[in-house]
Amino acid sequence: MLFRSPRPDGCKPGLEVKAFITVSMIEHASWWSGEGGPTVGNETANLDVSRVVTLVGTSIAIFTFLLFFLYPRFLSDEIDPVLFQVTLIVIGVAIFSLVYAGLFFYTLTLPYSLNPVESGAIQRKGDLFWLVGYSVLLLEPTLILLTVGLLVVALVWLALWLSYIYLTLHEYRKALRQNVR
Repeated sequence: MLFRSPRPDGCKPGLEVKAFITVSMIEHASWWSGEGGPTVGNETANLDVSRVVTLVGTSIAIFTFLLFFLYPRFLSDEIDPVLFQVTLIVIGVAIFSLVYAGLFFYTLTLPYSLNPVESGAIQRKGDLFWLVGYSVLLLEPTLILLTVGLLVVALVWLALWLSYIYLTLHEYRKALRQNVR
């Protein structure tokens, strides 16, 4: 939309463009100030669903691996029974957190209309569940290594996981200051 001067001789060159930019900035001011937050496009939501489906499949494969290879060792008391069960619980939390995230992301792809505030809230819930699922999924190798008694390797993996948590919290705080999603 371009605004024309009401004067028949027009206005100074460039003033019409400045008016257009000013009006555009006013129209989008609520988005920039964080009111309602950025809108989530259908393409982004579809990519989020795809990402979650991939991680859920990977998590189920890890769960199957745990049962197939470690359950016989659990029955014969070769591994710590409590740690083995904690490992299975953690992979369960990862799987269902990712499934819940996928559900919220999938909701954003449905054809019914959501206002930007609702859409942003659904996206944030999906992001939260995805973050929990992804974080505990990354803890899983540490727990498996502890379960089979590889303490030194497990401690290295734990240090890497803790560095991931630190970086995630740092980026989260930065995103909050910039009012991103």
